[in-house]
Amino acid sequence: MTLTYHEFLKCLPRIPTGTARQHYDIACAVLESHRISSRREIAMMLAQFGHESADLGTLEENLNYSVTGLMRTFPTRPWVWRFGRTKHRAADPRRYRQSCVRQPLG
Repeated sequence: MTLTYHEFLKCLPRIPTGTARQHYDIACAVLESHRISSRREIAMMLAQFGHESADLGTLEENLNYSVTGLMRTFPTRPWVWRFGRTKHRAADPRRYRQSCVRQPLG
């Protein structure tokens, strides 16, 4: 199956219009390089990318979370103290983030 530009826009309705064509070309290249061809797999990939990036509107995660916020979200995880931002230690998002939709985190 080939993904048309119109289908791509329907799947990601909030995509910034100025970058839509560029993202479509990249998505088609990813589909081809990873041999994603079924309608279901294409839908899952676009749904995941859209969810992770607000329809490709946010391509970087700031990772500037407080320890309190992390503890609320992950109350049983002891590592939150290492990754959380505190008054005496700023978060260093460059150590963890990548500038792409497919985040290696989580």
